[in-house]
Amino acid sequence: MKYHVSRNGASLGEFSVEEITAMVGAGQLTAADSGWAEGMAEWQPLGELIPGLGLVRVSGVANPYAGPVSRQVAVGGGGEVSVRTVGLLRGTRPWVMLLAVIGAIGAGLMVLGALAMLLLGGAMGAAGAGAGIPGMPAGMMGGIAVIYLVMAGLYVYPIMKLFQFCGAVESLSRTRAQSDLERALNAQRVFWKFIGIMMLAGIVIYVIAIAALVGTGVMAGAAKARSGPVLPGSTYTPP
Repeated sequence: MKYHVSRNGASLGEFSVEEITAMVGAGQLTAADSGWAEGMAEWQPLGELIPGLGLVRVSGVANPYAGPVSRQVAVGGGGEVSVRTVGLLRGTRPWVMLLAVIGAIGAGLMVLGALAMLLLGGAMGAAGAGAGIPGMPAGMMGGIAVIYLVMAGLYVYPIMKLFQFCGAVESLSRTRAQSDLERALNAQRVFWKFIGIMMLAGIVIYVIAIAALVGTGVMAGAAKARSGPVLPGSTYTPP
């Protein structure tokens, strides 16, 4: 059995029990370093995972794993993320993954709908003006298809960020590294920023549409008021 080993948030690698024991004896690892393996709910000190590890005497014997571990510690840096923080983020991962999958399915359905609209519009154009859906010209089908494709494209970017968050949380559960936590939080930051921008854009579009409708109604009412009354049976309209 092999354990993923970390210290202060830096991943030291994956080692067997024999390798860990030898590295503790060489002073490269300590019983206080954290270990994790598949099936474990959380990280635990190596001294609790491997009985008797805390009694291993540290010697000056060179260890073949000393070089790689030293390099990884130097590169890692940062503090180790708490077990509670990792657990809280792991609790959100299934729901975020569900949203990402639903979004991906929705985007795919929009693309299929756009293709269906294009095919139907082409068939209507080939069959003539009298064919197809009553009241909906073939050109309108193409416009609807374009709208579907644009909406599907807008779905792709936030969905990618949700998948990135899930991947970062999965990596964080193994390493407890600060860098993985930052990747997860940055993916969430970009996701919610994009959603906020889209909501603001939608509000602006709604306001413009409502203002246009109100303006059209006011102009139509003013034009009708200027035209004056029309006598029954008369076709004359005062200027």
